[in-house]
Amino acid sequence: ADGPAGEARFYHPRGVAVHGDHAYAVDTYNFAVRKVALATGHVTTVARTATAMHRVTVSLSGSAVFASVAHGVVRVGLSDGLTYLLAGSNISQTGFGDGSPLE
Repeated sequence: ADGPAGEARFYHPRGVAVHGDHAYAVDTYNFAVRKVALATGHVTTVARTATAMHRVTVSLSGSAVFASVAHGVVRVGLSDGLTYLLAGSNISQTGFGDGSPLE
């Protein structure tokens, strides 16, 4: 749940990135990326996905970029609140190799 530091709830948080005045964390089993205001501790959800995400970083523009190790995808959550597939596919497969962004 979003809210003040004492009320917000995470379910298996992983991967944290700091950008400016905020920390971003993957809330793995809530299928979300959460933003924490460092000054106040207030938590807000910035992106939701259909699969568990594991790692997060933040672009120079402030967009959260997150990855699912198990599903082989990289997604980006933009300020419009939508989540976009950046690389990989929605097909659960593993492997090592190069290819186009959607392979």
